[in-house]
Amino acid sequence: MSPERAAEVEAMEAELKPRLDAIIERANSEGRVFQGCQVAWISYTPRGRAFIEKCGDTHAGERIMCDAHEADAKARFPQGWRYYPGDVCKHGRYVGGSGADYLCGDCEMGN
Repeated sequence: MSPERAAEVEAMEAELKPRLDAIIERANSEGRVFQGCQVAWISYTPRGRAFIEKCGDTHAGERIMCDAHEADAKARFPQGWRYYPGDVCKHGRYVGGSGADYLCGDCEMGN
């Protein structure tokens, strides 16, 4: 990263940090959490626009998680997942989604 770009990124983070802190503080004061987690961070679009993401958000069709929740999901779903934890069965077949009812024949048979 060039020194100029690094300075731009640092300035964006400095600008967004108070907003991020305020969002987390408001959620804490209201007894709410973000999808069960209070972790949030600053991300950037390819063009450099900064925005706030939270653990549990969906971004580009995939669930994003903090390191702790991702480690927990990997332990609970060792077969992995495509878009969010639990959408692939133990046989490695996609069973998630909100459209058609995807089923795994082996799971249905109790295997």
